[in-house]
Amino acid sequence: MLWNSERNFRPAPLLRQRRFSKDHALCGIGFDSRIWWNSYNVSRLGTILSALALALLLPGANAAPATTGVLNNYSYTQPGYPNSGVSPSTLFIITGTGLANATSGPVTLQSSASPGLPTTLNGASISVSVGGATVTPGLYYALPAQLAAVLPAATPTGTASVTVTLNGTPSAAFQFQVVPAAPGFGYLLGDRRWYGHSDR
Repeated sequence: MLWNSERNFRPAPLLRQRRFSKDHALCGIGFDSRIWWNSYNVSRLGTILSALALALLLPGANAAPATTGVLNNYSYTQPGYPNSGVSPSTLFIITGTGLANATSGPVTLQSSASPGLPTTLNGASISVSVGGATVTPGLYYALPAQLAAVLPAATPTGTASVTVTLNGTPSAAFQFQVVPAAPGFGYLLGDRRWYGHSDR
C-alpha cells in the first residue's frame, strides 16, 4: 500500500497479471480459476520447480566423494598397527561415500589381462602422490562405498596422499603409508583353500 497526499491509502501498482483457468497446468499442477498470478511470481515459480526437478533427477550430482580409509586388501590392518600400510604392486581398498556411480546387478571384477585394469571405472578414478611422484592405480572394482585398486609397482614408499575423482569432482586428499612389505592372507572361495599374499 502507498500513502498519497490526501492521507488515503491506495493499492500499489501490480506487475502485469495473468490468470490461469482451471484447465491450465504448470508442470503438471492444476490451478483453480480463482487464483491470480502475476508474471514475476510465475517466472520465479518456474525457476524453483526447475531447480527442484534437477535435484530430484540428479541426487548428489555436485557432491564430492569422501574417503574415510585406505587399507591393505589382504589384512585390513588399521593404520598405526604392525603390518599396516600398502606396498607397491598389491591390491588395496579405499572406503568412503560417493566414491563411484551406483550400478545395478552383481559387481563386475575387472581383469588384469590385456589391456589391463582400467584407470576409470563407474565414473571413478584414483590418483596417488608420494615422494614427488604421482601414479594412477588400475581399478579392480568400483562401488559407491568402496574401491579396490592395484598400487603401481613404481610407487615410492613413504606417506602418500590419495584423491578419488568422481565424474570430474575430486575428493579431499587422504593420507596413508606406502611400505616395502605388508603380508596378508585372503580366503579363496570355491575350493576353500587359504592363500597367502606377500607384498613384495
